[in-house]
Amino acid sequence: MNNPEKFLVPFVIHNFYKNYLKEMKRILEKGIGKRSDSDIRFLSTYLKYNDFFFNLAKMKDKSTLNQCYRHISLEFHKKSQFIFHFGQKGDKFYVLLKGEVQLLLPKDSTKELTSENMIDIKNLGVGSSFGELALFSNKPRTASILAIEDCDLAVLKKRDFRKILCIEKFLEICENLLIRGVRR
Repeated sequence: MNNPEKFLVPFVIHNFYKNYLKEMKRILEKGIGKRSDSDIRFLSTYLKYNDFFFNLAKMKDKSTLNQCYRHISLEFHKKSQFIFHFGQKGDKFYVLLKGEVQLLLPKDSTKELTSENMIDIKNLGVGSSFGELALFSNKPRTASILAIEDCDLAVLKKRDFRKILCIEKFLEICENLLIRGVRR
């Protein structure tokens, strides 16, 4: 006889995450300055596992993290839509809440930046973050990001990002992320 738990567990997990995401989106849609302490705690339970926020938590106090959570907004990108292009000015940091994206580099930077003229480096899934390099360096984006599924993203804008994080600490965090990325 088949084990009903084998089928029930994925269903329960899927529904739990679906409800969790729905609540997270509801909180992010409230906007900056309208979130309660309870909302911030809820966001923290998810975002604290993201590499960037995990490293930030090691270096900064809880109030700094809470300020980041208070300033995060929600963006939606449809499947096949570029979130940003190689060479663009960076103005946002992203955490993928739902969906999947592709990290792409141009085959030839003199040609038009379309998915056909790009090399697929890797796919990023739920919980991944991207965009922080352009925010601390003031250099153009070093890659393109393409939504390969409909995506919900938590977004922290550059001006808020820099104001909250004090750039020296941010450079330290990025250095730690880069070192860990090289080891992977």
